[in-house]
Order: sequence, then C-alpha cells, then structure tokens
Amino acid sequence: MVSGNEIGNNVVAETVVIVFEEGIPGFEHCKRFEFGEVEEAAPFGTLRSLDDEEISFLVVDPFLFYEEYEFDLPETATGELRLESAEPLLIRAIVTLREELESATINLVAPIAINIENKLGKQIILSNTPFSTRHQLFESNADK
Repeated sequence: MVSGNEIGNNVVAETVVIVFEEGIPGFEHCKRFEFGEVEEAAPFGTLRSLDDEEISFLVVDPFLFYEEYEFDLPETATGELRLESAEPLLIRAIVTLREELESATINLVAPIAINIENKLGKQIILSNTPFSTRHQLFESNADK
C-alpha cells in the first residue's frame, strides 16, 4: 500500500531526467522527462518532455492535499520501476489548471511513480478506486 505516511514529503532539490520506458499514456512517444521542483514554486513541480518540447505537466505531491490518498502499487509497476523497497519511491499527480488556480483539479486515478535511485518513472492507472481524474485540488473550494 502506498500512502503519504509511507512515502513522506520528499522533494527533489534539483532537476533530474526521468525515463518513462513506456512513455506516459497518451504521450507514448515521450520517454525522457525533466522533473523539477523548486522551493519558490512549492508544492508544485514540473515534468517536461525532452522528446517533445510542447509537452509539459504541472505535478504535485497528492498526499499534501489528500491525506487519505492511498493505493496498491501493482507488481508489474514495481518490476518496471526496479524497486527494491518503497524508500526511493516518489509519487506525484498531474494537475490541470483552469482559468484560476483555485479551480485546479488533480488526477488521483493515474499517479506518477518515480524511482529516485535509478531515475525510472511510470504513470500508474488505478482501478477500483474511490478517487477520480478530476478531484478539486483545493477541497475547500469544492464545497462553495
């Protein structure tokens, strides 16, 4: 089970190149992404394709916004990421911006798992989950 308590609030202090051997669903032609997080933009980071300059994603640690968020990492993903333990695992979710930041949504159905040690990444597609692809990033605004 992957949860915020297990992973912690890891932040990558420098920009690193992450290889997605299968690409990201819908962007299979993109295998290499530059992943970066900077303190000034916290808690947001970017995942920018090095194979197609027009492809870039805004990402965030989902556990910062949804403490109850958890999922089972499929064995196939564990193998593809060459994970020995959960320690080097970093989880991020793609954020979709609308007109205003307050109306941004987060995709909790397809988290991005990154093995920090070997710089491999994979977008995991969850099934049988109570979460959606368009959860409000800022829950307080969802109730207004």
